[in-house]
Amino acid sequence: MLPSTLLLVDSNCLRSSELRDFLKASFENAIVIDHLVLFEIFKKNPLVTSRASLAIAADFIDQTYVIKPTHRWLDEVITSARDLERLIDSEATKDLRELCQGLFQDPPTDGITSRVEARQAEAVNYVDRLSEEMGEYETALLERAKEFSASQLAEIRTGNVVTDETREKINALLYEITGHFVLSYQEPNRTKPLSIATARNMFAFRYALCVVLFYIEWVQLGRGSKKLTKRLNDIVDLQIAAVSTFFSGVASSDARTRTVAKGATHMLAKWGAFIRLTDKP
Repeated sequence: MLPSTLLLVDSNCLRSSELRDFLKASFENAIVIDHLVLFEIFKKNPLVTSRASLAIAADFIDQTYVIKPTHRWLDEVITSARDLERLIDSEATKDLRELCQGLFQDPPTDGITSRVEARQAEAVNYVDRLSEEMGEYETALLERAKEFSASQLAEIRTGNVVTDETREKINALLYEITGHFVLSYQEPNRTKPLSIATARNMFAFRYALCVVLFYIEWVQLGRGSKKLTKRLNDIVDLQIAAVSTFFSGVASSDARTRTVAKGATHMLAKWGAFIRLTDKP
């Protein structure tokens, strides 16, 4: 049985004193780490960075879990707290706990050094592949987001009164992205329709929701183009925000990640989808 409070934590927040206080407060408080966060930790100067980023996790090793890579649970439908156990990678959790215990030996053993170097190679390879794949939908999304009028963007941002017309536009874009994601990555040969009630408890829908919320805000704020590395960070942040909607929230130092995650969770709650809210550090 998993602890009652499970926060998804990004790489920067892993170092925060608030996180230490959160874990120290109760054994029922725990953190989950996404594989993308681990890639961020190990992609550059891995021995130094991992020591700094995993010091708190090492002190609360039994309260630290790793989530399976998303491609391994795309078909999961999460409707309860118990279902979350299927998203935890037991082998990766064990491996990270062992690594944390060995990282702080001085000097680190050859075995720990080789494991860290292997993780760095894996992280660099993944980031390279992500760079190739990320441009598929960005241009189209930016153009579609421009279809929202200034008043509709204001409705979305405030959330006070959202008209039926604005809601229909959002839904149309959301369903289009969800369908594209499912056919591209989840079920390429799918021909049967996927019910909205089911989709809302799957990763594809929640990722699409976070993407829509992010790009609508992007257009509203009049932001221009960004360097590839910065856009890559956005893609990582959006996935972290989407995954966090299945857990007790996200602990992140990035304001946009928190905003998108909060907005997505609020909308999912209004739709009656599974969410698991709690206070966070």
